[in-house]
Amino acid sequence: MDIKSGKLSVESENIFPIIKQWLYAEEEIFLRELVSNAVDAISKRKHLILLGDAPATDQALRIDVKLDTEANMLTISDQGIGMTAEEVDRYINQIAYSGLVDYVEKYQGGAGGGQAVIGHFGLGFYSAFMVADQVEIQSLSCLAGAAPVSWLSKDGLEYQMAEGKRDEVGTDVILHLDAEARKAYSASKLRGLLKRYCGFMPYPIYFQVDEEEAEQLNDTEPLWLRNAKAISEEDYIKFYQKTFATELKPLFWIHLNLDYPFRLKGILYFPAYTGPYLELSNRILIYSRQVFVSDDLREMIPDFLFLLQGTLDCPDLPLNVSRSYLQNDQTIRALSKHIVSKVGDKLAEIYQDDPDRYQSMWPQIADFVKLGCLQNVAFADKVKPCLLLEEVDGSFQALADQAEGPIYYVYNDHRLDLYTDRLHAEGKAVFRMQKGLDLQWMSQIEAQSQGKYRFIRADSLAHPDEEGPGEALAEDLLNCLRKVSKLSDLEGQVKAQGAEAPLLSLVEDEAARRFADMQEIYAKLVPEEERATMEEMAGQLKPHHTVLVNTDNPLYSSLDSRSEEDQEDLLRYAYYLALLAKDELRGEELKAFLKASEKLWTK
Repeated sequence: MDIKSGKLSVESENIFPIIKQWLYAEEEIFLRELVSNAVDAISKRKHLILLGDAPATDQALRIDVKLDTEANMLTISDQGIGMTAEEVDRYINQIAYSGLVDYVEKYQGGAGGGQAVIGHFGLGFYSAFMVADQVEIQSLSCLAGAAPVSWLSKDGLEYQMAEGKRDEVGTDVILHLDAEARKAYSASKLRGLLKRYCGFMPYPIYFQVDEEEAEQLNDTEPLWLRNAKAISEEDYIKFYQKTFATELKPLFWIHLNLDYPFRLKGILYFPAYTGPYLELSNRILIYSRQVFVSDDLREMIPDFLFLLQGTLDCPDLPLNVSRSYLQNDQTIRALSKHIVSKVGDKLAEIYQDDPDRYQSMWPQIADFVKLGCLQNVAFADKVKPCLLLEEVDGSFQALADQAEGPIYYVYNDHRLDLYTDRLHAEGKAVFRMQKGLDLQWMSQIEAQSQGKYRFIRADSLAHPDEEGPGEALAEDLLNCLRKVSKLSDLEGQVKAQGAEAPLLSLVEDEAARRFADMQEIYAKLVPEEERATMEEMAGQLKPHHTVLVNTDNPLYSSLDSRSEEDQEDLLRYAYYLALLAKDELRGEELKAFLKASEKLWTK
């Protein structure tokens, strides 16, 4: 053919700078686009062979990526459909015209019609100019009698076409790397990008550096495409460990396979959580027809499932997906809802089929399950039967098995052993909670149970309709306690608690104390300049204590026979011991306790 020169035909002014600056904000995406085009070309050739429109071949069709470090050239070579001179002119020189559209229109009625193909020459091809100061195409069409064609451009705006030199069906895209790209894209960098973006593409991808032996970098049949019934537990674990470069085994996994109302395949893993929270990026790898799209599509995975790891392949996602697209796309919303539903189903399944395994997992999944209950009503309904409570001895009980009435708890960092022992003596269980997430979760459970469940910290008063703690304390004794505690609004009650229980203990209203705990948490979340004010408010909202006097303690019966001074010294000491039992003896009260101790020892 004669040599042909010209300028690229575009449908809008300055489209090329827009392509570079907007469509491909990440420069490294060029490799994904060019390899995707090669995959597309092979898919087209196989389809034409199937239709009888192209000669059959015995070749194992593949893609080769070769780096020539001496010539500073990167070549992406495929054995795909190839192009004629007319097709190069049409699909390359006219940037805004898509070869994909023409291809689908021509063959949509044939066998396999409507088959989705990844990428196409046009905009994707021009990502090459992000890293190259000269790009060359050598192509030979699979159509009978086609002649090879050569195309060359130094700036992406002007080109030269001539007869080519390729003697095998397919296409070479040759990038003459610019000075910046030579520094940025070493052999190891390119190998990493190919594994990242092309690691699961459907045709073998080989990478070669200079004259070294080529190595295949991708897995053409990823685990998520296989039938779940044919996959062993070992296969799932090995795929997880290889994909996420870890030796840990996941707690459980979910194999997704959906064709309606949207297409989705993938495997989600819940890792063995070891804390602290891991890096949130590179956890869910999103693919579109086995082509990597992103590892940071948080719109697809709800916040409470941020610890999940896995691979999701959604053919309906465009390769160049944007945040605004995701936020407004109905498919993404439906997909997210489906994932939440499947996680809930899996948890319920494990709880039903293997309760011992579920209990062993609970400490690692509890936070995420509870957060999910707070954020997603549908998820909360699914996991409601398998919510567990951990007793202070480390055993578990199901929330659904609890009798109607108060559920007693202590915070993880505040065991309140004196109060816990007293409840245990009464045959009542005491569960571990944590200040923060559990405060909100407990309130939600109380509201949803419509009063059936009421969480009471071990050192708190029960609700008014529960059995009261005792009778009113004698006025003279109450006044003495108010004096030694320096709390003018201290309330007091008497109750028989057994001879082994201390003379005095302190309890408080659950609702008021829980509200104060919430204020304390919020105070830590506000900006530094507002923190002092919030902490002051939290201090003001701190609930008042009620002192509970044990009438079974031998010291109680001896109070009336003691002198006023001895009675005051004894009650002061007992009051400080009560503060100590609540882990609230500190500061000036701790100093006063030491002095009171010395005084009693002296007597």
